Amino acid sequence: MFLVINKRINFVKIVMLIQTIVFSACGQTINKGLSKSDYSFGLKEAKTIKNEVLAGNYAKADEMIKTLSSDNLSQTMDCLALNIEGEILKKWYNQSNNSESSTLAIGVYHSHKGWKIRGYAYSNDVDKDDAMGFIDYQEKSKELLNKITKNKSLVAEAKARLIRVYMSLDEYEKASLNFQKCIQLDPNNVWAYIHQSESIQPKWGGSQKDLNEFLKNMSKNKLIQQIITLKLTVDSFISDENLFDDGEENIKQKARKTIREIDKEIEANSINSIHKYLVFGYMVSISHELGDNHLLNKYYSKMDENYPLYPFGIIE
Repeated sequence: MFLVINKRINFVKIVMLIQTIVFSACGQTINKGLSKSDYSFGLKEAKTIKNEVLAGNYAKADEMIKTLSSDNLSQTMDCLALNIEGEILKKWYNQSNNSESSTLAIGVYHSHKGWKIRGYAYSNDVDKDDAMGFIDYQEKSKELLNKITKNKSLVAEAKARLIRVYMSLDEYEKASLNFQKCIQLDPNNVWAYIHQSESIQPKWGGSQKDLNEFLKNMSKNKLIQQIITLKLTVDSFISDENLFDDGEENIKQKARKTIREIDKEIEANSINSIHKYLVFGYMVSISHELGDNHLLNKYYSKMDENYPLYPFGIIE
């Protein structure tokens, strides 16, 4: 078990669940309503925009969203979608004349809602009604996200989200097409790379050849490189094969080298992006698997109770 104070995370459960879904769940109850966890992760802009939406100041929220950086926009959308009731998001959407910001927020809401309804069981164990509800929500998310066509940053974020939506609907070619469209607009969209690295794996709609090509053309952005390297390391544990296809047979040996190198990189250059919690979360997961209590405790402390969607899933 993880050495934590208030939350006990079962890595084995995480590993089992990531095998069948995009987002894994930790040893927490999956909440099918509003998430009680604060998905602003302390980001001031996300908190402020959330409060403006709750206060009904929709025009102000719309304008603030348009000014966000790529990383902050992604985190803000998860905050709005997971920490605001669906009826409030619909009210924003309707009363703002279907503004692109509100369309994006409610589109993300429907995508997350579908996964919360479906749950994180193996597909054969999913209740028929839950499965149908999941598909309905993904279809609605697809419809909404495809309506965003004007603001460049919002279009890029919508395309990044659509990668996962199309993957969820087994439309892998469309997922890849949206990845290409996203990085044309926003070459360093972190979540676009995360979703694409999942979609093209053999366990979904891709192959090792697809993954090799993806890694060959990886972004030069250091944060993206760190996150994808860590993600595929965890996925290698799950599949019990080296997804990097680099000749290294001992996955644990490779993982140990990876987290030590990334730890050194972080010590030399701290991560300023809100997506640092993705790195910290993966460092926690891999350190636990390797029994490296030093790095486990170090990065659990750095997470500061901010559990990213990868690898911990949507937490109540």
